[in-house]
Amino acid sequence: MSLRKIPFDNCNDILSRFELSHETQAIISTELSPSEALETLQEPKYLLDFVNFMSHALPVREALTFGLSVINYDNQFSNISSEAMNATGMEIWQEIRTWIISPDEQQRYKIGDLGESLGNDSALGWLCRAVFWNGSGSIVEQKLPVVLPQNYLHSKAIFGAIGLCIPQDIDIYDEFCNIVFALGMDIAHGAWPHLSEA
Repeated sequence: MSLRKIPFDNCNDILSRFELSHETQAIISTELSPSEALETLQEPKYLLDFVNFMSHALPVREALTFGLSVINYDNQFSNISSEAMNATGMEIWQEIRTWIISPDEQQRYKIGDLGESLGNDSALGWLCRAVFWNGSGSIVEQKLPVVLPQNYLHSKAIFGAIGLCIPQDIDIYDEFCNIVFALGMDIAHGAWPHLSEA
């Protein structure tokens, strides 16, 4: 089955963007279709590879929606949340959502600054960096000559953001995995969770 948002015949281009874990390199080949690869990766033991694949395969706005949706789920369930968001966190979450719906250069810089203020231990902070590093503009001060980010740097930030949401409690790990798999596949098929206006 083809995926609306990952319209490739095989995984060759996607797998050139990042490196699978050693374990999954043995089962995911460039000849597989993205749908076949993602179906294979939908097991809890392959969660990180699924997230990495999805973060690098989806277009920018869809990949950011994937991260935004996982963080929203992680925050809604207090027994799962690794970073319960306060009012400020929810405002930042909404800033990212607004940018995804209607990208704006000044807002991209604002979100980048917010990511720096949140630090490296924040899933939301890494998602802010993903917005800033998405490739639509420079990653240095606006008064300086344009410097574009490394290709797919935003994907690595999304991978980091979702990675920080993974629960440490083994009893809820499988539930979390199933939600991540479902969200990722819904987006790959064209859905926009939490972005009904998009």
